[in-house]
Amino acid sequence: MNDINELFFELIRMSIGTQTCLSRTPSAAEWGKLYDMAKKQSLVGVCFAGVQKMVEQQQAPKDMLYFTWLGMTAKIQQRNQIVDEQCVVLQQRLSSDGFRSCILKGQGVARVYPGHLRGLRQSGDIDIWIEGDRDQALGYFRKQGAKVSYTSIKHAQVEVFEDTECEVHSRPSWFYSPIHDRRWMKWVKEQEICQFGNAPINGIVAPTTEFNLVFLLIHIYRHLFEEGIGLRQIMDYYMALSTSANKFQVPEVTNELKALGLLRFAGALMFVLKKVFGLGEQYMMCNPNEKDGRFLLDEIMQGGNFGKYDERNGERKKNRIARGFATMKRNMRYISSYSSEILWAPIWKMWHWCWRKKHGYI
Repeated sequence: MNDINELFFELIRMSIGTQTCLSRTPSAAEWGKLYDMAKKQSLVGVCFAGVQKMVEQQQAPKDMLYFTWLGMTAKIQQRNQIVDEQCVVLQQRLSSDGFRSCILKGQGVARVYPGHLRGLRQSGDIDIWIEGDRDQALGYFRKQGAKVSYTSIKHAQVEVFEDTECEVHSRPSWFYSPIHDRRWMKWVKEQEICQFGNAPINGIVAPTTEFNLVFLLIHIYRHLFEEGIGLRQIMDYYMALSTSANKFQVPEVTNELKALGLLRFAGALMFVLKKVFGLGEQYMMCNPNEKDGRFLLDEIMQGGNFGKYDERNGERKKNRIARGFATMKRNMRYISSYSSEILWAPIWKMWHWCWRKKHGYI
């Protein structure tokens, strides 16, 4: 891990409050690199909180870069306000028509961020998990005039808002391994009442902390195999974990992760959380795995947010079959650590195509 990466991690820790200052003042060229790295990891807004502290310490970047950073942060804040309002409107509409729902990830997890950072988290699309039957929920949206496009076993893409993509979930996530998928869905069914009945914060109903500590880890795990994962999603997990004191019992979460075959990955994640964000020992769910953790961190830093900057993903821009083979080739580098999920992937994908065909989604 090179020096500029370490400086970037220090800036992140300053931004979230686990470090008071940088070990040294960055040069003008290094400030440019730090900004580019924040963009790559979708952390421009959160890192600007650290830049503001640097202004007070008279270590801030030059005016041109500072105002560029400021402008991007203002846009992120405005976008968060819009998406927050859309989440509230959508959930209220669904509730009035008899559907209970829960906002996953994004605006749902943003509520566990400290107040001064909540509006600085870079938002994406809206992921809404709706209780009940998939076809009933999608039929409801069609009656409302919304276009329903790609539909998978996990979610459907629904055009609810003109300027914000919306994924309507019938289940939060999945596993390629059938054994782990059955265990996961059994746990989800046990958790549904608490999630859909969770008290809203600022009008948004989102998952409980215990649920997020399992679900968000699976979300990171899934994206690692699909295209890549960035530090924005790792920060989401840091926030959920570091604000969870006295809100969950560690054995309950770790036992579920063990049943799902995720303890090794959790160990890698704990290493990254400690290395990048300064996670305290008291919050760790298991011992950090340095070997797997360093490998995971290298993948994160190379690929950026959802692997968009990973040059190794170039082949995946071609047709669906070429992308499938490219993904399989890419994932072979994980086989020694996560063999079950990697080996089940091609079988699951063939089954999933048949499932979509059978249900008329193709």
